[in-house]
Amino acid sequence: MLFRSRQPTGPGAGMFNMGNTCYLNSTLQALFHTPAFVNYLRFGGHENQCNMGGQFSCTICLMAATLRGTANSNVMKPIKIYEKLKMICKHLTHGRQEDAHEFLRYLVESLQKCYLLSRKVPKTIDTYTKETTPFNQIFGGYMRQDVICQRCRHVSTTFQHFMDLLLDIRQADTIEAALQGYFRRETLGQGENMYKCEKCQQKVPATKQYRIERPPLVLCIQLKRFNLMGGKNGRPVTLAKKINVSSHVRWAAQKSISVEYRLVSMINHVGPSPNCGHYTSIGEAANGTFYRFDDASVHPTSLQSALHTSAYVIFYEMTRPSRDAMLAPRALQEAKTSDQKRASSAPAPPLPSPKLIGPAL
Repeated sequence: MLFRSRQPTGPGAGMFNMGNTCYLNSTLQALFHTPAFVNYLRFGGHENQCNMGGQFSCTICLMAATLRGTANSNVMKPIKIYEKLKMICKHLTHGRQEDAHEFLRYLVESLQKCYLLSRKVPKTIDTYTKETTPFNQIFGGYMRQDVICQRCRHVSTTFQHFMDLLLDIRQADTIEAALQGYFRRETLGQGENMYKCEKCQQKVPATKQYRIERPPLVLCIQLKRFNLMGGKNGRPVTLAKKINVSSHVRWAAQKSISVEYRLVSMINHVGPSPNCGHYTSIGEAANGTFYRFDDASVHPTSLQSALHTSAYVIFYEMTRPSRDAMLAPRALQEAKTSDQKRASSAPAPPLPSPKLIGPAL
């Protein structure tokens, strides 16, 4: 479903600013130019099965209707989403500038909740199964964290679900350098802040490293542009049309699988703080051209301009060859065998493989 072919089309409609709603408009445009997400809204069949009152109370139905609206006009008002702002998140306020990334996270969370409610999934269901909704299948992945005791070499392994990566850009000029920094092996605190080894039962020198255990179909990256004091890091960060994260995926080299993503859209920010300034977005249309969306204004832009912009949130979608390689029967069998070996030799259990809620994308 995610790679359903599409006829070459233009960028779709611009969106009127309804009063400090550039954060909302830019987030919607970025999502509406993420093919995996668009194809689910168009062909996932949710609207035909929804029992929540459709556009009156279901965020998925609202998004699908708004997406259709972008194909039927040159400029439109995403009024259905705006009117349901409080349903998406109680503390979002009409007429006030909000942080686009924060809105994105609450919007995706609302989509997930609506899906679980519409499928009448019991609240008592385990967390891993809840994390298999179509939106988790698109944006969600699992991170593996290994903490190694430098005294006894004991490895403590934990897994964590993630929907995006927050990259430090203070010393990074490119998206690849920022990724390298995120996955670099880190020495844990000194003195009283040292790590307490669960085997030694004492504070010891240790290292920590993240690696991707289950890559998401759409890798959402947030550049850490804002600090807790409200200041902004405006450092230029050069993006890449394609990024290869194989070196950061635990099993990719062992299975000779290339895990590659291509740029599909982004949210940009100009101004001093997340709640002060202006948000725009850039997305690649189905005709292969990148467009800049500035509320009602929509203009084509060059790839080079897109790669050298004030990016804040970036969406990379896994290439079809990478996804096909990951889903190949041989790769799946090797992954299962690898997990079984790891379960017998490593202190941590393998990552669970719960039954999917809804269709496999």
